[in-house]
Amino acid sequence: MSSALGSRPPGMTELRAHNVSISLDGYAAGPAQDLAQPLGIGGEQLHEWWKDLPPPTARTLAAGP
Repeated sequence: MSSALGSRPPGMTELRAHNVSISLDGYAAGPAQDLAQPLGIGGEQLHEWWKDLPPPTARTLAAGP
């Protein structure tokens, strides 16, 4: 069986993740990640940066007609 990334060993499953946020230093979760804390300890802070961004339509609105 092959995927977009090439062939994988027998028994290995394929996982697709959508809307994943990764920090500039490569972290997607904090330490001690588990089912109770899916982002780990302090993981929410890794993803706070996006809240300060203007909405996607802001560039269009600022440019005018």
